[in-house]
Parts: sequence; structure tokens; C-alpha cells
Amino acid sequence: MSDNMMEQQDTVNKSLGRIITPLARLMMQEIAEVLVPFRLTPGEQPFYIALADRDGITQEELTAIVRVDKSATTRALKSLEAKGLVYREQNKNDRRSNLIYLSENGKAMHEDVVAALLQFNEQFVRLLSPEEYETVFCALNKMDAFLQQQRKARKEES
Repeated sequence: MSDNMMEQQDTVNKSLGRIITPLARLMMQEIAEVLVPFRLTPGEQPFYIALADRDGITQEELTAIVRVDKSATTRALKSLEAKGLVYREQNKNDRRSNLIYLSENGKAMHEDVVAALLQFNEQFVRLLSPEEYETVFCALNKMDAFLQQQRKARKEES
């Protein structure tokens, strides 16, 4: 193999996507286990947490906060409603939309859900020094912001 091909192979092997994608998949599998006692799925969890932080928002606002498409929000809300964790009320200021709230059952388990998620996150915090954690966290946020900006620019072009 030529030096150039070896360099290219090394670049591919050190691709961040090659690490981040399977890592994210594994983390979702682990989070699924953490959420079992609460009857939540990893797909529902961001919606649940967002509503716990901002109860009484519209579906459009929730979609923007979680950063998914409208159909994913619709599916997650239907599931959370079926589980009795959220409910909708017609928006008095805009009758075309509904406001989404955590139910009493949803509110009652919030502290336990957050504690379980924080305990899960603590595993990763312990692996790294505070400086390493801050570096990783800042780097991932920087990449996220870049990709969000790229998406926004492409949408504006079309």
C-alpha cells in the first residue's frame, strides 16, 4: 500500500463519525435500559424532558427545541399521551394549535427520571478529568453548531 493510501486509510479510521455514530447507538441502547422503569423510550425522553422544563408549549415549539421533524414529534406525543404522561389543551390565544403539558403522572416521576439520567451521565464524567470532559463537551457543541448552521444555510438556499 502506498504512503498516500495509508494516510487516507488512517484519516478514515480516525473519522469522528466512525466513533460518534456507534457511540451514540450504544448510548441509546444503555439509555433505553435506564428508562425502562419509567416506561419511556430514548425517542420519547427528549420530549418529556423538554416539557418538564417548559410545560405548556405548542407542538411547533417542542419540535424546535428537540430539533426533529414534525412527524417525529407527533409520534412521540401520541405515545406519551397513550402512556398518560402528557395531555393537550387548545391554545386560547391561537385556536389552531394545542398547548402540551405533562400530566400529574408525568410530573410525579420527573425527579426520578432526571436522577436516573444524571446517574447514567455520571459514568462518562468519571471516565474523564474535568478538563477532558469540558474539552469534549465544547468540541461536540462546536460541531453541532456548525452542522446546524450548514443545515440552515442549505434550507435558505432552496
